Amino acid sequence: MIQNQQISNCDSTSKRSSYRPFLTVDGIDATMSNFTDVSFLNTVFGNQLGNMNNPDWEKAGKQLHLIQEELAELVEGIQNKDMSEVRDAVADILVVTYGMAHVLGIDADKDMAAVQESNLSKLCKTEAEIEETLAYYRTEIGLNVYSGGELPKAFIKSSEDQTGKDGKFYPAHKFLKCINWHEPKLV
Repeated sequence: MIQNQQISNCDSTSKRSSYRPFLTVDGIDATMSNFTDVSFLNTVFGNQLGNMNNPDWEKAGKQLHLIQEELAELVEGIQNKDMSEVRDAVADILVVTYGMAHVLGIDADKDMAAVQESNLSKLCKTEAEIEETLAYYRTEIGLNVYSGGELPKAFIKSSEDQTGKDGKFYPAHKFLKCINWHEPKLV
């Protein structure tokens, strides 16, 4: 995130897309991420970057309301089978969700990297992991499951809509966690 750094140039030229600002930060040219785009815009509009160690829960509540409004638009777009409405709602949900990170002072790029790294740990990297993960879901959770993909990116999925011994619902074809999956390390 561009925090405590001086933005010395912001114009409308970009290698990534026609709208994305291209910045020079501390003398280094950098294309902004979706999160820094939204954070930048919030700052321009006078919405100061929040402090994760001292969150403004009232502002967070207002931002949550915006997220809920955009989610309702997504539901409506899907119900109406209106792709334009769905695309607009998905983009708006991303904007207001990144706005929540801005309001709370969260580095969403850093957190997304940690979550993605955790998500990748859901994949099985060896034949032994596949067999152990299949056995776990079949025996401990009581699910019908199958494996797919190729090592080292194999996956396990639920074979059908089913409820496990743990009381959780597992829809058909849901990706399941490898036995060596780990939580994201959000620091």
